[in-house]
Amino acid sequence: MSPAVQPRPELPSSNSNKENLDVSNNIPQITAEWHPPVGKQPILKQFTRESRIDPNVAAMLALSEPGEFFEAVVDDRIFRMIADQTNLYATQTLLATNAGSSSRLHTWTPLMHIK
Repeated sequence: MSPAVQPRPELPSSNSNKENLDVSNNIPQITAEWHPPVGKQPILKQFTRESRIDPNVAAMLALSEPGEFFEAVVDDRIFRMIADQTNLYATQTLLATNAGSSSRLHTWTPLMHIK
């Protein structure tokens, strides 16, 4: 006997006209006020360098496509970390979930290399 399927809650579309939908009711009110920190605090050094992109990099990227700029900033190490963490999450989810044999979770295959 299979477990009863629970109906999913109805989500309003972005063009919903429901008058009782007030997003502000779902946002917690923050009542705390900010005060300068007290007690033992780290001593922070003043940032004294000019904040800008390296001129050589700017010149190289000036005639580049957006994808080339993205690849210059997001390198293979970052993609490898994203792939590793995605694989870890998928493995943990598969081990922790009692998914049925027809669940699409079982179609997961880990990414082993970047093409």
